Amino acid sequence: MINYKIEVKGNVQGVGYRYAAYQKANILGVKGTVQNLEDGSVVINASAQREKMETFVNWCQVGPDAARVSGVNTEEISNVDANEFKIVR
Repeated sequence: MINYKIEVKGNVQGVGYRYAAYQKANILGVKGTVQNLEDGSVVINASAQREKMETFVNWCQVGPDAARVSGVNTEEISNVDANEFKIVR
């Protein structure tokens, strides 16, 4: 298992990004959380097998159709304590 903090920048709030990330994570079996930040970005803490994480990060670089992602930063973190994927409000 690999654990990532994924920061997504661009036009990613108000376009269904969190819900689309939730759907994609559930399809792939990714566990963790997604939430909007005050600076207009989205942060995801995710845990998955390496291959599934690579697929998820690649999806994050595009997002849903209405999103305009300008950058994605990933940072490996020590632990994501989650047994499902949740949207944090």
